[in-house]
Amino acid sequence: MIRQLVQETEHRLLEPICEFRQEDGYTVFKSEKFPNFWGGNGLRLIRSENRSLDDWEDTFNKHFDSNVFSHKTFSFEEKREFEYLVNEASSKNYKIEITTSMMVTNDLKSEPLSGDFAIHRVETEEDWNRLRIFYDDTSKDEDWYEASVGTRELFDKLRYTSESIGIEWFYISQSGCNNILAKAGIFKHGDICRLQDVATSKPWRRQKLASMLVSFLIRRALEDTDGLACVAVADYYAIDLYRNLGFQECGNSVCMMKYPQHLPPSSQNADRQ
Repeated sequence: MIRQLVQETEHRLLEPICEFRQEDGYTVFKSEKFPNFWGGNGLRLIRSENRSLDDWEDTFNKHFDSNVFSHKTFSFEEKREFEYLVNEASSKNYKIEITTSMMVTNDLKSEPLSGDFAIHRVETEEDWNRLRIFYDDTSKDEDWYEASVGTRELFDKLRYTSESIGIEWFYISQSGCNNILAKAGIFKHGDICRLQDVATSKPWRRQKLASMLVSFLIRRALEDTDGLACVAVADYYAIDLYRNLGFQECGNSVCMMKYPQHLPPSSQNADRQ
């Protein structure tokens, strides 16, 4: 049940920008508006049908014009039937990312907010501009960042999606300031809330800022819903933050992504959007 709810929030995040097309054994999700959002343009596999990766790539090419969509993205639940595809993808220079669906239903382990810091909601155009600068700066440390493009298109995607489905954004700053040190989004889906895109400025990492901010959002979510869900990268250190705050794991998904050839070798990794 929890796994299904978390998957529904994933679908909701894509609804404002993607068209979905159900095919036999897979779903196509495509964003004509944001073709460089590689995580938002791909195939969600329902059944493997023992088809080779070459075969699935041919299927991808039938739905995505290679002149516009110069990547490959496949996702599916982590199941034994897909193991051979993961092995094939690993040998073909794909980035394999496993994400874990998580949920917390109480604030017993929440981190209290230190008096040295304050939490603000993004409301004004000045707030959005400040968030854009923070987003671009912190993204330089991410695998998918491409310096020649920056994150302009992806931030526009983030704001468009936020305004479409009601994602509220909050950030933590030093008391008496409005400098963004860490930020996160939250939106409601049925009886739960979903946490989205937690990030901390590099000089301030490992100082419990994200824990304080997420704890604040846990308490906010529990005011009128049954819990707060998130999707975390399984081998990324931040997953320990969620575990320490009481999030329980409820299933894994796999994303296999092959980046456009023009990206530098250092960028041949997963899009953490």
